[in-house]
Amino acid sequence: MKKKFSIVIIGSGKVASQIGMALNETGLTISEVYGRNTNAVKKLSKRFSARAVTDISALTKLADLYIIAVNDDAVNVITKKLRVKQGIVVHTSGSVEMDVLKKCSVHTGVDR
Repeated sequence: MKKKFSIVIIGSGKVASQIGMALNETGLTISEVYGRNTNAVKKLSKRFSARAVTDISALTKLADLYIIAVNDDAVNVITKKLRVKQGIVVHTSGSVEMDVLKKCSVHTGVDR
């Protein structure tokens, strides 16, 4: 049986929403949505039939892809707290260097 590709979106704003919708439209599944704003996280996670998470330590550590889609100032805060075991971690910030991702995973990338 083929393993289902697991995606976690970190953020609940416009960028996170647009990325999630685009991935969903291609048939990929968002498994979890993390954010600090409980109402926004619940709304976005419901849109994707995903698990809503407001405590970063409660995120799965075994997803295939983690997309950090938060404002530029918050990327460093997230990467200090996020630890993944196997997945790829990317961020969408245009002003934050890729090296910040080395704190949370050995598999990283940036979409600029």
